[in-house]
Amino acid sequence: MKHTLVRPDGTTGQSHDFDGMPPLISPNKGRWLPDNPPAFDTLTSTLQVVTPIAADATEIPYAIVPRPAQQIVFNLTNVVQAYLDATARTRNYDGILSLCSYAASTNPTFGAEGLAGVAWRDAVWASCYSILAAVQAGTRTVPTADELMAELPAMVWPA
Repeated sequence: MKHTLVRPDGTTGQSHDFDGMPPLISPNKGRWLPDNPPAFDTLTSTLQVVTPIAADATEIPYAIVPRPAQQIVFNLTNVVQAYLDATARTRNYDGILSLCSYAASTNPTFGAEGLAGVAWRDAVWASCYSILAAVQAGTRTVPTADELMAELPAMVWPA
């Protein structure tokens, strides 16, 4: 289990994983506390240790701190871009840009896939930006990455 050293002034020091109980140390050097950070959405929040740590604390205290709005937008759009690229790679394209470049291909299969990719990419970004606009307007909460992905249009590959 992970433990973190808490100094007498309430600041944190090194962390270690111990099998069982951590070793005893001199009280004037500090004490080991269990370090079990809470689960949180890394796209929309960060985690900070609350210091100084109280003398009667039984584990490391954390605060979940919201990220600035522009960082959340940046993180969520990166998730969408990765989704577009990963989907294109399922058909052996380098990414969404590569897939879309085939829209003008003279090969019927590649051309059809490229056109479908362009239409899908446009629909995904339109949906993404609509969702983000609603978040910024305060009419909905910030979606998690999984929630955002579930709301985006699915790629329909041509037959």
